[in-house]
Amino acid sequence: MKHTTVIIRTKKMPSAVNLGEEVLSGIVQVAEHLQGSIIAADTGCIESLRWSGAMPLLLRDFNVSNIVSASDLLTCASPQDLRRFLLVQEHETIDHVVFFLSGFLWDYETAFKKLLTLNIIHRVTICSSLSESAHECYDFYKLRPSTALDATEKVEEMHFDAFEAELRKTIPFLPVNPHAEEHETLTDDWEWHPPTPQIIQVRVIHVPLPIVPLLSSTTDRAEPSVFVLSHPSCAKAFPLLRHQIYPDTPPSYCHVNDVRPEQIPSAIRRSMRLVAYVLAETMMHARLDVQDRIFAIGATSRKIGHTFRRIVNEAQADTSSQAEEQQVASLVIIDRTADLTSPCAFGNSLLDRILALIPQTPAVLALNEHNGLDTHATRQAHVTEICPLHACEPISFSLCGDSRKYHVSSFVSQIPWKGGATLCHPTLSRPRNVFRSLAFRPAKLALRDLDKRLQAIEQTLVQQNQIQKAAMTRRPGEKVRGRDVVWRRICKILEAGEPRNREHSSLIELGIIVLETLERMDCCQTRWDACRQRIVRQLELCQQGKSEWILVEVADEMQRESMDNHEVVCSLQERLTVLVHAFACTADTLLDKCTIALIKQALCKTLLQAVRTDPVSVQLALPELYAQVVPYMGTIGHLSTEVESRKDDWEWNEDQRSDMSLEAITERIEAYGQDMMKVLEDCKQQCAKQSVRGDNLQENASTRSLLAELCNSLLNPLQLSRVKLEHIVDASEQLTRAGIDLLKSGFSKFGFDVGGNSTSGQRRSSNCQLLSEANVLVVFVVGGITFEEIQDVYDALKDNTSYQVVLGGTSITNHEMLLKKLFTFNPSEEKK
Repeated sequence: MKHTTVIIRTKKMPSAVNLGEEVLSGIVQVAEHLQGSIIAADTGCIESLRWSGAMPLLLRDFNVSNIVSASDLLTCASPQDLRRFLLVQEHETIDHVVFFLSGFLWDYETAFKKLLTLNIIHRVTICSSLSESAHECYDFYKLRPSTALDATEKVEEMHFDAFEAELRKTIPFLPVNPHAEEHETLTDDWEWHPPTPQIIQVRVIHVPLPIVPLLSSTTDRAEPSVFVLSHPSCAKAFPLLRHQIYPDTPPSYCHVNDVRPEQIPSAIRRSMRLVAYVLAETMMHARLDVQDRIFAIGATSRKIGHTFRRIVNEAQADTSSQAEEQQVASLVIIDRTADLTSPCAFGNSLLDRILALIPQTPAVLALNEHNGLDTHATRQAHVTEICPLHACEPISFSLCGDSRKYHVSSFVSQIPWKGGATLCHPTLSRPRNVFRSLAFRPAKLALRDLDKRLQAIEQTLVQQNQIQKAAMTRRPGEKVRGRDVVWRRICKILEAGEPRNREHSSLIELGIIVLETLERMDCCQTRWDACRQRIVRQLELCQQGKSEWILVEVADEMQRESMDNHEVVCSLQERLTVLVHAFACTADTLLDKCTIALIKQALCKTLLQAVRTDPVSVQLALPELYAQVVPYMGTIGHLSTEVESRKDDWEWNEDQRSDMSLEAITERIEAYGQDMMKVLEDCKQQCAKQSVRGDNLQENASTRSLLAELCNSLLNPLQLSRVKLEHIVDASEQLTRAGIDLLKSGFSKFGFDVGGNSTSGQRRSSNCQLLSEANVLVVFVVGGITFEEIQDVYDALKDNTSYQVVLGGTSITNHEMLLKKLFTFNPSEEKK
């Protein structure tokens, strides 16, 4: 799951927390190292720089000549490749290159050594987004693959000075020419000689770029700010599920709360620690003191909370003199699995649909652990920006499997615009307000707001006599779509030529993105509405106290759709999303074995039907299952495989081969379906009880998200929330007495429940009061956040002006990304 964070500030605060300014302050502090350089940044740092508004600052005020991809630069194997990449003439050298890296420096060590041996760059500055202490989360098995790490073995420590010294060892030695002085006197003044390369300088510094500020509030209004984490490992982090526990280590746990730290795979432990480090350093950089107000909802969040507290305690011991400058804050860490109904409810957030339907720019991913290249272009969870659509060349479509999704619709292609279209415009007020409108308001209101701003531009151009006012020709009774109005306004504005005003061109870009998304939504809107109706039905049953019938009805629908010659209403991804939502709605319901067996049978039939009729949907939703069954699919479906090509010309055994393939596929589907059922039951166990709002679900068919309900309970302490907060207190003394050093690795099992008992209403109320007394509240959701939830929080807090709210997460997620996180079974992780 992905992690999500919420920050709430009262009017007592002297100033609002501005996430964009927090990132910019880190850049300004190292300005002397950036002046006149070439910047090479990885995707995580590029996202942070882009959304914080640092790009204009670097290019305009710091005289940065170019900003390039760090992974592309580090793959240059020769001086010629490097000069060609940086657009430098032959025999010229490069004065200064600054690297912004969000990953672990050890992963780049070999590439840096190769780069320095080219003897082209005079000065290299490496800006690490991770601190020295955060490097303890590195997978040290990659440094010593031939030997297994003992659990008690001390991991290596990162020291930037030592890393500098190690890189300097590879700098080529330039011998001194004893006749250099004599040669210099004999050289004519007007004779030109290529300059001798200077001594290469290497510097490693810490520049905190841990977050991507998507929305930064500049006032004390009740309007949420939003951020996600920039590190790829943090973006991929997800709450622990029982199937991920080492299978060869008894006992068999009934709940993830009971799992011992040593039985959690090392990769998951490292990602949990890294999330704690990044979150702790973000809070300290923003001068927020959360030491005594740390709360958790979920098993993974509790473990991260204890690690977070240990990190904060150690850091505050070194900076005790600055304690008076910090602001008191509270932190709530939430597992994504505690609320799966919100991201699986087929909501109406237009910004969520934009990020889901418009792909990212296809690119080669960063260097892998073997310093090679991963040429598979997949969606990167830590990247929010979309592909710059609409005639923006060049783009290497060879890196993606289906290039059709990178081309705009025929409706949008009629717009005479060739400048591309991106979402990120953080330094321009009107485009930034349109983006906020897309995040906080329903789709129709957001489209209307965009139209008003485009109308203002059109009127300005008419007053300047650059265009003629168009007469509206509308027939009586003719329905005009909102997108048609926006389309006409954009075309009319472009009659004046390419806009020279940056705000005008940015609004046109946002308009193109919205129009393209609406066109793509039309292709699947019928299925989306059908799924939404099923979600409404499930919420109706919850409201009526009949949640035990939810899964029965879902199983019946899946059985009917899996029948031969039956019209398929929803895709496999959508049906699985409805199933996950159904299990989440029955969190407080005891299911009998008959219902579980019925669901499993319906699930296996649905998977088999998808394999036979729509194998592409299987590849998208369940790539691991697809890899298992694809060798047998040619004989029962319409996908050609090697099995089909090996048939003889007479095809005398076609029926026999088909029967064998069907049997093999059925066997693998049943095994995979059994694993999926374990995950669904685990999700049901971890989900919090849902509270349905609204008297008429047909008009307001939704549950209040866990984030919104938590924030609402803080603003209205008398309305007790369904959430059960667990107060993370200092367990060092108890661990010391027990002789256990679990906090060192960040996985204490000592938790103290301040709201876990359903009868502890008084304690839960005091807990909400404790949270609301803090100047700042930070709510961090492990596993990702959706803009539907952000809009829900905005609606819950819009009538209250006492708090500033900041929502954050490990990434922006959606139901498709959650399915891949839930139903990925990878047993290759070795116990280290």
